[in-house]
Amino acid sequence: MRTSRRLRLASFTTIVAFALPCSATAQAISVGPNLRLIPGQHNEMWVAVSPTNPQVLVAVAQQGGDELGTSGRHAVTMVSRDGGNTWTTVRLPGYTSGAFDPMVVTGPGGRIYVMQCVIGGSFGRTIGGPEASQPAAIRVWSTTGDAWTWDGPTEIRPSVQPDHARLVVDMSNGPHRGRVYLAWNDVIDSFVRDQYAMFLQYSDDHGKTFNDPVLIDLRPGGKLVATEPVVLSDGTLLVTYYQYWNPLGDPRTEKLPMFIRRSTDGAKTFSPVEQVFDFGPHVWPGRRGEFQQAFSLPIVVADTSSTSPNRDNVYATWDDTRSGYSDIWLSRSTDKGRTWSKPLRINDNTNGAPLGVADFRMTPVVAVTPRGEVGIAWYDRRGDPARRCWDYMFAYSTDGGQRFGANQKVSTASSCPPGTQAPGAYVHNLSPHDDPNRPPDSTVARMATMERFAIAGPDAVRLARNEANKGLANGRIIVSFDGSRNLFAGHYTGLAADRNGLFTAVWADRRSGRQELYGARLAIGAPPAPPSALAEMDVTDRIEVVTGTPNYDMAKGTVRLSLQVRNVSRQPVYGPITLDIVGIANAGGLPTSELVDSAGTTLPGRTVSFARKLGSADMLPTRGVSEAVEIVLKLRPGGGFDTALDFRVKGRVAR
Repeated sequence: MRTSRRLRLASFTTIVAFALPCSATAQAISVGPNLRLIPGQHNEMWVAVSPTNPQVLVAVAQQGGDELGTSGRHAVTMVSRDGGNTWTTVRLPGYTSGAFDPMVVTGPGGRIYVMQCVIGGSFGRTIGGPEASQPAAIRVWSTTGDAWTWDGPTEIRPSVQPDHARLVVDMSNGPHRGRVYLAWNDVIDSFVRDQYAMFLQYSDDHGKTFNDPVLIDLRPGGKLVATEPVVLSDGTLLVTYYQYWNPLGDPRTEKLPMFIRRSTDGAKTFSPVEQVFDFGPHVWPGRRGEFQQAFSLPIVVADTSSTSPNRDNVYATWDDTRSGYSDIWLSRSTDKGRTWSKPLRINDNTNGAPLGVADFRMTPVVAVTPRGEVGIAWYDRRGDPARRCWDYMFAYSTDGGQRFGANQKVSTASSCPPGTQAPGAYVHNLSPHDDPNRPPDSTVARMATMERFAIAGPDAVRLARNEANKGLANGRIIVSFDGSRNLFAGHYTGLAADRNGLFTAVWADRRSGRQELYGARLAIGAPPAPPSALAEMDVTDRIEVVTGTPNYDMAKGTVRLSLQVRNVSRQPVYGPITLDIVGIANAGGLPTSELVDSAGTTLPGRTVSFARKLGSADMLPTRGVSEAVEIVLKLRPGGGFDTALDFRVKGRVAR
């Protein structure tokens, strides 16, 4: 293990490019069942598929609800060994609390790397919480094969608090194949006051040790934020990052510059900084106060597959409101990141604002298959007139990002805030603002960065709201649900492609009322047609039934129970799949429970249908798992509250 404190500076200059939007076309997508990964509230997730075994996936996420707060941060690592049908939590060796911004990437030989930033140091003491006394760090683990055992952690302890670290591994056949690159930025201006820094480190021994940090860039005023570094097929390294200004109401956030530094010798030397394009803020000026948590980050990926016609294309996606609407954009480079295309609008909705509430979407992520198909997924609120609930959407391109198909919902249920979440209220006054508790500017100038942000934030929100309401002849009281539109789903989501061309999506989903991790497999093209000769039959000996945790309502005497079906045979089982309750245990000659609806009314039948729970193919492949179906049982007290249901499962199989 090596701690890193020494810093090395590389020179830089700037070039600028500008871009405009264009349109898309329609194609088909096959979506698998929506499956919950693990219990518990999570956000900010990433996923990777083993390059040697597409059945092995590793996902990471932050643990928390709508806000992580300062009461302690955690990250979780999950493994699936059946292509994303079932997941288990991994306890990484040496893990401690304080972890955030997790990421997982793959390298040569099927090695998989997990990385986490760790709160601590001066920033930990600034925000408080249980991690205030520990050192700030970046931790890296790795695994091979089916992820049964893990090496690490390697703990890097820079002299400044690291933030938003991003990993990439050199998969080229060049001299640095297998080198692990780690890019990160400082969380506040602790390196040089009022200036923000970008750093790079690398490892040549599978992440066991890293070189000392190289200072990639240092800029005044606005914070630099690392986005994903990429390594092209010839070993060229592109360190990508952007700059934003805090608070988000600052007018400079109208143009957020995107930068690249490139190295062709394994990070020994770098070319000057290239400002390749700029993009806009994620939300409208008048609402940046309510949406300061919901901003998302540009995501960058390179197509380095030897089987792709678009090899070494580089893609960047982000959300942006500069057009006056909330849109998802993609820009691509076909010359190794030197020049970039005009942004392409990915969302295909018709712009509008029912009820006067503006539509918005956020947090796009991009991935590329070995054949060069480009997929983009994001959160989208177009389906809810009140813009409080989101769906997870997907679109893809088969021509290197020049055109994209029709948007398709991946999520089979919308994610909504709690029904009890009340609106907020504020007043737009015609009178001057007078705050006797605001320190004078001379005092603010001497404050630490976080203190200055605390002062500037409300000022920026007030000015933005005044701008949004300018021209009003009267004062106005605004009652708004913007707070419930700002549930913290994280700054990024998960999307990965395997060697067979299948995408795996992982997102934050609130269908249960809690913000949980859900995933689905996505295939390009319509689902395959079922065999022409299918026979309905009893498949109880081929289908495993899995239950969730019961939810008991004592006042009603009911139990809510989720059921899923899993194909444990070697032959696909096609829908419709039904679970028939053929018997209920008796006590004293009476059944111990009955099947009821949500209101407690007895249902006429005892058949549980899994219609629309098997994905768009309406089929369970081997080890395939359905989405959950909820049943409600009303228990009979005279039976001691316990009950037992006998069942048979029916489905269709090939003759």
